[in-house]
Parts: sequence; structure tokens; C-alpha cells
Amino acid sequence: MNFRKLLLTSLICLLFANCTNNYRYCEVYQYENIDSLNQKLVKNISYNKNGQILTEESNGFKTSKYIGGSKFKNNYFYSDSLLTKVITSYPNDDSFKSINKYSKTGILLSKENYDFKQRLKKSVDKGIGRPDGCTINSDDYEKEKSWQELSNVKYLYNKDGNKIKMITKINNGIFINVYNWEYDNKNRISSHSFYEDDENLIWKDEYSYFNNGYKVINTWYNNYTRQSTHIYELDEEKRIIKETVRNEKGQLKYITITDYLNNNLVSKRIRYNKLNEPEVTHIFKYK
Repeated sequence: MNFRKLLLTSLICLLFANCTNNYRYCEVYQYENIDSLNQKLVKNISYNKNGQILTEESNGFKTSKYIGGSKFKNNYFYSDSLLTKVITSYPNDDSFKSINKYSKTGILLSKENYDFKQRLKKSVDKGIGRPDGCTINSDDYEKEKSWQELSNVKYLYNKDGNKIKMITKINNGIFINVYNWEYDNKNRISSHSFYEDDENLIWKDEYSYFNNGYKVINTWYNNYTRQSTHIYELDEEKRIIKETVRNEKGQLKYITITDYLNNNLVSKRIRYNKLNEPEVTHIFKYK
């Protein structure tokens, strides 16, 4: 999972945690196209008495017809209101762990990311042109799995408390990726960008705002430049009810419609394809 996806997943989880009220469980059912009679349970979420997520089990959950569907389980750990650790486990018993560290006032300062899996033996030295060739086999791996740090992340803030930089060091600092945020005079995000190796601009989001919504122009610069425009429409409660995404030619890529219950909980989300046809629908049921 790349870090942008990881960030997006965290934001979704926080949305659930902030909106659960007195519910302790949520089941997410999914169907494709208009086949509502063939709903499948694809996600189970449990909450503690404070409405914070405890566990999230996903099996087949898709964000579009062709994206998603993996099976995993997340376990969340807290210190009072602060999320301190997330452990993700997969069917092959590999795991991913992230640990958050905060200031005395509860500001997120850093995150450490680890994975748990079988690793190549230190004695293995294979590659093109080497005596043993480049084929890796099972004998080249350690027998036992182990935890190892993947990356560590540091967060920087401006005087208003807004996050302005996320610095990710990967492989003991061999690679340094940087996310930047800029804000307008109303403390709203004006731009968000990602630099690889701290110097190569990979993508940038530029924000503009209007009544009951905002627009994000996303531009990718790696290999060749491509662009998409995301329009977010909000209801009177400032909740996102519609996302419309178009490519640089103005052609529709997809639309997402979100419905809510009176207590701010998401009740239904439908993604439509470029032909404006239902592609994937999620139904949220709370207990």
C-alpha cells in the first residue's frame, strides 16, 4: 500500500470513528452494476464505547469495479482519544504495523511503519551477471518471519496548527519522500503536493472553493503530464454528497454519490462509471 492510499484509508477510518454515535458494529454490503439481489458482505467494523474503530475486516471491498478486493484485517489501538497503533494482517500471515507518536498537547509528530514477513538471508547475493543468477527460491529466505522498519514519517505544522509537511524516510533514509500542504487566508488547503526523493515533483493538487463545495485539479508529472479535475459538492451539514471526476479533456471518469442518515452516518455510496452507469454500490448497516 503506498502512503497516499494509507493516508486516504486513515481519513476514511477517522470518518467512521467520528460518526458512530452509540453503534458498536457496521456491516458493509456491496453489489456491482444494478444487481442489488446479489449483495455481498465485504466489510465488518467494530467500535468501542467511545465510537472509535477497534477492528476492520475487509474481504472483497472495492472502490471501483476494478480496484480493491483484497482481504485484510486492521486492529486499532488508542490512548484516550489518540490513535497510537494500527496492525494490518493478511491471509498469508504477513503483517503491517504503524505506530503514531504525539506531543504533550496531542499533536501527531511522527509515525513509524513496519512490516512482518519472511526476508532474504543476508548471505543471498543474486542478480543478473552473478554466479547464482537472479532466480530467488524458497531456500533463499529466512525460516522465521520478522519485523523490520519500512519507513518513518515526521509531520511539521505552521503557527496556526495546520499540517504543512510530511517527510517520509524509506529504507533507513535512502529515499526521502515529501508531502507539502499550503493554505489560503481562510486556513483552507490551497495546494497539496508530493515530491519523490525530496526533489522530483510527482503530483500536485490545487484547490479552489465555491458555495457548497470545492474543486481539486490533480496533475501528475512523472513520465508524462496528465490531469484530472475533482468537483466535491457538500450539503448543508458540509458533508460530501457528490464527487465528479473528469480527465484533462473534460470527459467524465466517474461520479460518486453518498447518502447519510440523520446522525451523519454514511448509509449508501454509489460509484458511477464514465457512462454514468452504476458500477459499485455500498450499503452500510449499523447495529
